[in-house]
Amino acid sequence: MLANTILFRDEAIRFEKTGIYCKDPWGSPAWKLYWQEQLKRCKEGYSVGGMRVTGNHYFYLNFCKISLTSSVLLENESVVKDKKEKGFSKKSSFPDFWDGDMEYFNIVEKCEKEGKHLCLGKTRRRGYSFKSAAICANKYNTVRESLSIIGAFETKYLYPKGTMTMTNTYLNFLNASTGWAKKSQVINKVNHRKASYIENVKGIPVEKGYKSEVMAISYKDNPDSARGKDPSLVLLEEAGKFSNLKASFIATRPSVEDGIHTTGLIIIYGTGGSMESSTADFCDLFYNPEPYNIMAFENIWDEGARGTSCGFFVPDYINKVGFIDKEGNSIQDKARQYEEAKRGEISKTAKDRKTLSKYIVEYPFTPQEAFFLSTGNIFPVVDLKHRLGHVEASSRIRNADFIGELLFDEEGKVMWKENKESVYPITEFPLKAGNPCEGGIVIFSHPYTDENGHTPPNLYISGVDPYDHDASQTGSLGSTLVYDRLNKKIVAEYTGRPPTSKEYYENVRRLLLYYNSKALYENERKGMFDYFEYKSSLHLLYDEPEIIHDIIQDSKVTRKKGMHMTKPLKEYGEEMVNSWLIEKRQDEPFGTENNLFNLHLLRSIPLLKELIAYNSDGNFDRVIAMILIMYYEADIRKQKAELAKRPIKTVMDDPFWSRGLFKKPVNYESSLFL
Repeated sequence: MLANTILFRDEAIRFEKTGIYCKDPWGSPAWKLYWQEQLKRCKEGYSVGGMRVTGNHYFYLNFCKISLTSSVLLENESVVKDKKEKGFSKKSSFPDFWDGDMEYFNIVEKCEKEGKHLCLGKTRRRGYSFKSAAICANKYNTVRESLSIIGAFETKYLYPKGTMTMTNTYLNFLNASTGWAKKSQVINKVNHRKASYIENVKGIPVEKGYKSEVMAISYKDNPDSARGKDPSLVLLEEAGKFSNLKASFIATRPSVEDGIHTTGLIIIYGTGGSMESSTADFCDLFYNPEPYNIMAFENIWDEGARGTSCGFFVPDYINKVGFIDKEGNSIQDKARQYEEAKRGEISKTAKDRKTLSKYIVEYPFTPQEAFFLSTGNIFPVVDLKHRLGHVEASSRIRNADFIGELLFDEEGKVMWKENKESVYPITEFPLKAGNPCEGGIVIFSHPYTDENGHTPPNLYISGVDPYDHDASQTGSLGSTLVYDRLNKKIVAEYTGRPPTSKEYYENVRRLLLYYNSKALYENERKGMFDYFEYKSSLHLLYDEPEIIHDIIQDSKVTRKKGMHMTKPLKEYGEEMVNSWLIEKRQDEPFGTENNLFNLHLLRSIPLLKELIAYNSDGNFDRVIAMILIMYYEADIRKQKAELAKRPIKTVMDDPFWSRGLFKKPVNYESSLFL
């Protein structure tokens, strides 16, 4: 527990009381000595009473006025209810000491020392824009010729009401109230400020001064905005709304890294939101920090994620106003109880169930809540993210994929031909507009064949989410997955959109023949049925599953080919996919018991990305194919169970044998029939 933290705020308290920092005359030796000491503390940090704060934290506490709500410790829920709406207003004042701030500034210092970048996920309303502006202003004031860049996707997050404006406010305060005034004669704009002035030297204008800079840039439509610059600090603001975040981060890294050396720090921060491409990038950087030279922390926040790594996270119960004591310690248990009660109120009163989800995303307890809850994604996102990171980082796994095409040999049998030169499977999700979409077949495991070269029927089953039109206006792709029922794993994938739909259907047909598999397909579009009928291959299409009747009570199952993905059927299918993903495996030699699930055998990078980003309203072709596989498998199990329930009849059950002329033979069981 923190104690005596007021000792770190002496200068701010003095200024609040007297309106000055130093009572000694301007320019006097004592005045100079005072400001030299303060500058040293802002650079190196400050220790008192056996505790230390970093330079950035000291600067923030004593030289940065923020918009502050009074931190009143609320003892219990009844007090919260009485006081949460009454008598509280914001004022401009110096920050209070918070334990969460201390941890954050310590982490920033650690990242700079170790040459790592920082990805920060957080709850709303913790003043991180103020803290970020303080770091920029302190860098401007203490590091000669430094450049700090404040970047965002849109300028509205920078100015006129954003981090760049806050930074300018701090710099103006330094000029007016401290001994560190710096002219900004050459560049003094709302989006760019430089500590320099012009002096005539022998009649020639020469730029002089500290020459430190802070500038705001937009990365919208230009991930290379920071290219060619040499910053010591880069902030990437509102990462959840940064639609080209990963591309911008990757393009910026060369500006702050030189070979094995890291010359500048990139801080990515923001709150999660609905699973759009922007939050997907943020999530990827957060859950896979190591490949991007981002500092990794043990994931102590997500349930069941200990032992795995991620970025740094600030949950809602840390530094929640109303639940902080006078020394700056977060009263976490009471803050959490209050927030859980508030969630309960919303759940009871909200007309739309998404209202609660949206609220939790803004004020999350865990990274998983911040990134995914509002999407309605029921899949185990954390495990899927770590599986994705493992596959992406493992060249052994990726190089084991077979890429090629299926051809007919002279005997009319489908054969595999490796072809990595001209077949390019789609590995990204979502597929960006303008990128090649033809796709190709990827084999993870070739079909099993017996001594006669035959693949047993029903060993492999398939799900197909097709398309009809040759030109798509939606970005939809055709997707086929082949599933090994014995080993419970996906063994092949074909996702793409060739120039004509017939080319796609033919490749699907050959894939089914290769695995001796039937396919359950989404039959809203008629093209696939027509093509397979033309090719005399309707036997390769699975009938409408009988299990549909159990899900939709008034369903009239006609046993036509394929099935239509209505909302209730889709929701039930999502549940089946989720159950399959988290089903424990006991048949693998690696991993520990109860820690290896079916999802740990997934090798398709885009399928993993779809499962992570999934929401019921979006376009997720591979997930739909997987849902169809689950229906196919469930229908087989249902038919098998019904067959087992049928009464076993014997020859002796015939009324003929009940006549007195006959006696039951001793070994009549040998005559069993169905």
